[in-house]
Amino acid sequence: MKHIYYTLLYCLLLSGVISFNPGTAIGQNKEMDCTPKKRANRDKVWLFDSYTVLESEYRIEQNKIRMVHGAKQDSVYFQGQSSTIVSKFITNKEGRILSPVTFDYVEDENLLTDSIVPGKKGKSKYYFNKLLYTDALLLQVDLMKNEEWYYNPKGQDSLLIVSFEGDTSLMKWFRNGKDSLQRRWNDKHQLVEQIFDTLIQGERVLCTQSWHPSGKLASVKFYYFEEPCLNWEYYDEKGRLVRLDKKKRLDEITPIAYAIDPPLVKSFEVQKENVTELFKGALNRKLSEILCRTSIKPEGDYQVQVWLEPSGKLILNKLDGEYADVIGPEMETFFRELSGARPAQRNGQPYAQLLELTLRVSTKDK
Repeated sequence: MKHIYYTLLYCLLLSGVISFNPGTAIGQNKEMDCTPKKRANRDKVWLFDSYTVLESEYRIEQNKIRMVHGAKQDSVYFQGQSSTIVSKFITNKEGRILSPVTFDYVEDENLLTDSIVPGKKGKSKYYFNKLLYTDALLLQVDLMKNEEWYYNPKGQDSLLIVSFEGDTSLMKWFRNGKDSLQRRWNDKHQLVEQIFDTLIQGERVLCTQSWHPSGKLASVKFYYFEEPCLNWEYYDEKGRLVRLDKKKRLDEITPIAYAIDPPLVKSFEVQKENVTELFKGALNRKLSEILCRTSIKPEGDYQVQVWLEPSGKLILNKLDGEYADVIGPEMETFFRELSGARPAQRNGQPYAQLLELTLRVSTKDK
């Protein structure tokens, strides 16, 4: 009997040691044993209820994209690093651009300007790893290459204008997405070269014409599948034929089939922020502590806005509710010192979010 008694006593002591967590026990007992200073708070409980994401802010390839989330649509505020201009436009929840906009951005180290007019069909394009999308791109300007690309209602290349140093320029016209006519002018706006497709012996042959500064024809050349062909003609500045070079006949050239690679669409991966358990734990303990020792009477719902930075830091942005001016400074310190929040990520890169928390004061269940 004595042996059984000691065995049971040992088991009780052992179970007590195993289950004892000093920090947790002290914290829980302190909360449970605390009697609120203000009598009106003694039957109350103040807890984190839920949160929503109001805004997301991305930094992708030197571009800053801020999205203000609505019920059905998002407002996007966009700014490229090289520009102080902020472009604003509307997207649906899938990122499709719904309002007209022209904005500068960096893509693959190129500085581009795109003009989008929803409702007018143009080129389809994804932006920033599928964060944004349009099928109404009408004009794209490459500021580094001095190129202007225009697109037709089928989304195909329509016109290319290139400006070179010395005021020389090049224009390319496209038919069904294929280069059909190309013209180049000098700094005096004189046509110096023309390249176009023509039919010879029932085959599509590329013809190149060039002109002297005087405006007289200088040469005529032909290419078939990029190989010189037919007769090449050369003229002097008076327009007289001075040389004729015979190249391969068309039937001596083997046609080449060109494989067109599909456009590269970058994949993306999104990882949601992880803050709920942190708020249910540390934040709830803080609210219980405030409720216990405060001389004010918190009531109803409190709306708290905090920025979740890419580093995981939390910054109080706004606090609405009864006695917010009294509670605010302490809550600001609490969030600033709180650690353990995990920000959302896109393609492994964390981004900032503005979270709105609901903190609810209610009557304890009896």
